[in-house]
Amino acid sequence: MKKIVYINSGHSDLEPGAISIHGTERDLNIMVTDELIPLLERQGFKVEYVPDNLKLRPSIKWINDRTSYINDGLALAIHFNKGGGRGAETYRYGNNKTSNSIAKKLLSKYCKTTGLKNRGVKSDTTTRYKRLAFIRDTNIWSTLHERSEEHTSELQSH
Repeated sequence: MKKIVYINSGHSDLEPGAISIHGTERDLNIMVTDELIPLLERQGFKVEYVPDNLKLRPSIKWINDRTSYINDGLALAIHFNKGGGRGAETYRYGNNKTSNSIAKKLLSKYCKTTGLKNRGVKSDTTTRYKRLAFIRDTNIWSTLHERSEEHTSELQSH
């Protein structure tokens, strides 16, 4: 049986996220997930795409309705970091060792594949919210991936 990855293009039609000269964060997230899905499928994963029209809480419910146990799959939220810096970073569940290991592997492979600078894995407790609902409230292991907006031109040239 294939391992399942649930991908959420962070933000929705109703919550488009940050707006920049490159467009809305939602649209940029969708461009990343459109490139990521075939890569994951070629690696042997089954990919379930969370519908783009769902806000955060309904997205979490959508995933939870399809999963029961922590090892039923992996949930990834894709975001763009408008806060500055270059490269990519991934948030994990607190100081959990398994979550840290998963996040490190994902970020390392992502940065190796894209050539982006690895800005490291960070605990969701270090965010301004002190917890990230996507990570804390899903039934399964989950990470939130941030990519610097400065690398947007690479996506738009494809």
